[in-house]
Amino acid sequence: MYSSVSLLSSLFHQQASVKKANNRNTDWSENIELRLVAKRDRAGFLLRRDHTVARQE
Repeated sequence: MYSSVSLLSSLFHQQASVKKANNRNTDWSENIELRLVAKRDRAGFLLRRDHTVARQE
């Protein structure tokens, strides 16, 4: 299991890469976003539509 610090750090880096991708290519960034959601779900998190991360119950 990830530690809280490394998981949060990972989420911030992932969001930054999505924002960079949005500037370059929308289709590509949507693919990244879908993969990030899948990764977060496996880690016990879900990405809300407003881009806040919530712990899954």
